[in-house]
Amino acid sequence: MSKKTKISSTAYRVLFLMQLLNTNDCSIDYLNNTFSNDPNIARTFSKEVILKYIYTLRSAGYNVSKPNPANNHTYKLVKAPLTMRLNEQDIRTLIILEGYVSSLYQERLQKSFRSLVKKLSRYLSEEQITLLNSIRKAQTNELQQLSLKYSQYTSLIQKFEQYCVEDQRVIVKYKFPIDDEEKQIILEPKSIKYDSKDVFISGYNSITGEKQLLHLNNIQEIKQLPVKSRYNYVLSPIIFKLKGRLAKGYRPYEDEKIAGTDPEAGTITIAAYVDDRNMLLQRLLKYGDYCEVIYPKAAREKTISLVQDALKNYDANV
Repeated sequence: MSKKTKISSTAYRVLFLMQLLNTNDCSIDYLNNTFSNDPNIARTFSKEVILKYIYTLRSAGYNVSKPNPANNHTYKLVKAPLTMRLNEQDIRTLIILEGYVSSLYQERLQKSFRSLVKKLSRYLSEEQITLLNSIRKAQTNELQQLSLKYSQYTSLIQKFEQYCVEDQRVIVKYKFPIDDEEKQIILEPKSIKYDSKDVFISGYNSITGEKQLLHLNNIQEIKQLPVKSRYNYVLSPIIFKLKGRLAKGYRPYEDEKIAGTDPEAGTITIAAYVDDRNMLLQRLLKYGDYCEVIYPKAAREKTISLVQDALKNYDANV
């Protein structure tokens, strides 16, 4: 049985205080409440005792600000005596990430990243902070261009992010590009997804029992419903079979796996666990008669319907 390392209870409180200040600005009441809920402390202290711990940190070189009345009398960790060693490429990468995060228009993500930079700055030397500000200034134009990348979707992104936070169902009026049909979808919000140019919202459609990925450009209207989300499901796959030359050289996508092979028939079976079935079916249609959708029945019937509609278009032009 390993021997437990003993630590001074006072030293533990001071280290715990340092951790709390590194995470948030803290008031005396907040610190006392946190101390009392910590299993290794489980008690409250007088204001004088907590101030003694703060003075201990200051004596060790930590710059802890005086309580600010304008900010609920909180104490703030301004600077730490320890410094990180970030080279110029590290700092440049940090600035690029800062610009990318700002382009996503997600307030919670931006707030988290600002908090990260703020915490890192406590452990950077003055020379490194000067370099960081210099690189940020030099890349102003590039960062502004990056921030405009998804600007056309700003309102919808911010609205859907709030719906995710509030965890309530939404109703979406959506035009499906695969058949140019407009439908209303009851969706349980999950997340916002981005690719190189476009933005999608992801959620669970409790009517069809599937996860869906909706392009913001095709959303006609979105409203919140006074119903709590019950997002809890197992994503079922679409299974399709490939044959011929396509089967020989096929490389599964990120959300796909090979479920079976038949060397004699020259086929492979793929299970695709995708966010948006419609987008997958659009891709599978491009494979022509080298591809057969097997499961589920609804996806198979949808594929047959799309093929038949395409044939009708050709017949009309003959």
